[in-house]
Amino acid sequence: MKRIYFLLMSASVILFTDRCAELPNYDDTVKDNIAPRQVTVTDTTNFPGGAIIRFALPPQDADLLGVIAEYSRREGDVTEAWASTFRDSIVVEGFTDTIVRIVRLITVDQSRNRSEPLEVRIRPLTSPLEHIRQSLQVSGGFGSIVATWQNPSRASIGVLLYSEDDSTGLATDLSYYSSAENGIYLFKEFEHRPRSFRIRLKDRWGNYSEPLDTVLTPLSKARIPSMNDQGQFIWSRYGDSDNSKLWRGDCPLNGGQNYFYKMYNENRADFWGAGYNNTPERYISTDRSGEILLPLYFTIDLGKSCAICEHKLFHDQGNEMGGQNLKKYEIWATNETPKQTTDFATQLLSLAYWTSWAHFDGTDQWKTEGGWTKIADCETVPNSGSSTPTSDDMLYAKDNGFTFDIFPEYTGTPFRYIRVVVTHPLWANTVGNPRIAEFELYGSVIESDPDSGL
Repeated sequence: MKRIYFLLMSASVILFTDRCAELPNYDDTVKDNIAPRQVTVTDTTNFPGGAIIRFALPPQDADLLGVIAEYSRREGDVTEAWASTFRDSIVVEGFTDTIVRIVRLITVDQSRNRSEPLEVRIRPLTSPLEHIRQSLQVSGGFGSIVATWQNPSRASIGVLLYSEDDSTGLATDLSYYSSAENGIYLFKEFEHRPRSFRIRLKDRWGNYSEPLDTVLTPLSKARIPSMNDQGQFIWSRYGDSDNSKLWRGDCPLNGGQNYFYKMYNENRADFWGAGYNNTPERYISTDRSGEILLPLYFTIDLGKSCAICEHKLFHDQGNEMGGQNLKKYEIWATNETPKQTTDFATQLLSLAYWTSWAHFDGTDQWKTEGGWTKIADCETVPNSGSSTPTSDDMLYAKDNGFTFDIFPEYTGTPFRYIRVVVTHPLWANTVGNPRIAEFELYGSVIESDPDSGL
């Protein structure tokens, strides 16, 4: 057996050695000093910021390697693009204007001989950078500068904001990079005072747009008060006084003395707790299915129209990231008065409109009507980034809560009604009896009333 194995291995080595001897030696390729002929341009297609040049390769140049395009995007800049002999076109791009440009096409062979340049004139269309610059807008946000732009081609750009540093007096360069079609970004941590700003755009070829110079005053951010100066609540549980919350699918009850207002009474030591599992019989007393309904809903009337930029949630103390505390939820808002019970022929139709519960044929139709807009996605996660909360995570959550930015495109929009949709089981992996120690909103009150104490 060993002899057979040895003979097979010997035959393999001989065969492999023989095949290697047949491989061509490219180092022995005959060199010459004969320049290849030029390509023939067959078509030129201009596009935003560049052009496609199509060509036919010169015939009878067997040692041709490819085609080089030499061009300048701006003064002092010379760049090259390359196309092999397997291609019949070459792309030149990165131009910021629409003037006529000269592109020099040069064929190269294996001996590195170059043909005489063939000059091709192109005229790029308006560049993506210029299109984006035309749509660029900036405004003062809450402690921030909000930049928005349109980028239909989804070009990769940088948005550069320059401002004067308060301590050094030097210009601070804040940069953000994006290829989003509908771009928006908040440059944060600016005081409430007038300040000069310069915003420029930069593309991936190092081109800069014309600057946008402006003076803006970032808005002052404060906690939106839930009580007036006399200690009376401005906020309220919407649908509580007329019990219409049962028609909207909002959590219907309180657990003992854990009243709804305790989530916004500015006291983290207590909490609101629903107290019961969310089952159909809580809404329709004759329904005994016992099914647990999810998502959970509740609605807050802020009493006044407010511009909201930030939300903060505090878990039930001692049970941070555990128990019946919220894990994942959405915040929706509107400035229109929500639909009333009189808008529906029956409670079943109302529940179908206001929920997504299959038990009641729910459609969540309210999300597309009445001016409702989702303004935040919230998920309470450990500060450490760990998948399992540590004792330090729990302590941090107790002292700092969980902070969530409102989607920046809505930070200047007035809202009065807040509807929370709890989309995920609670931290204890249950779906009923949610608890909230404090539900806070930050921004400013838009609609003021002398009687409210605001």
